[in-house]
Amino acid sequence: GLGDVYKRQEQTEKENAQQMAHRYNNDYLEPPIMQEHASAFVKYVSQNVKPGDRVLDLGCASATLWGHFKKLLPDDITLVGVDLSPEMLNQARIQFPKCDFREGSFLDIPSKDAEFDVVIVSSAFHHINDLLLPDSLKEISRVMDEHGILIGREPLLTGRLGDRGGWFSGLLMNLRHLVYRLTHTREYPEPDPGIDHHAYNVLDFLDIINSKSTFQVENIEFRNPI
Repeated sequence: GLGDVYKRQEQTEKENAQQMAHRYNNDYLEPPIMQEHASAFVKYVSQNVKPGDRVLDLGCASATLWGHFKKLLPDDITLVGVDLSPEMLNQARIQFPKCDFREGSFLDIPSKDAEFDVVIVSSAFHHINDLLLPDSLKEISRVMDEHGILIGREPLLTGRLGDRGGWFSGLLMNLRHLVYRLTHTREYPEPDPGIDHHAYNVLDFLDIINSKSTFQVENIEFRNPI
């Protein structure tokens, strides 16, 4: 049942985070490629955040984006981070000791109803089994103001330039791997993410949102097509 799926996912995520928390920011944010991706995403977020907004970073990991948040979002917002992993949150608190970090999950957000104007989910939905996604969206909706917005980014399963075949696509993919190696972006072996971890087919993902949640998709942008 869904309870078993959730327990399996939670256990896998916590085990992986325990291995990675101490190096997560260094691996996933410090390399130039990741810095560019993170900065571009937060600039997009900043277009939708107003002064005084209450903002939730759901699946915040070790405050991976918070350096960019502090630079690009209004100074007077309320910013809260929620993550499943105590280890990730410990790393987040070391960097931002005066900030509000809470332990919780997509299915159990430690927040009161309508507490936030903006919820940010950065590359985290794909850690969730599809069967749990509708309940996750319901829980997110609970903690959002009735006029609130959800902003996220996710890796693509299909539709990437590298999936199209041909010499040009192959050239770009090889160039990508070379840049990753030169910038040490993907040097560390990762723990097995488990069977729930998956990139989305865009149409399937949007169908779940449109048909099994109260959210209405307002804008979609495709970045980093390689």
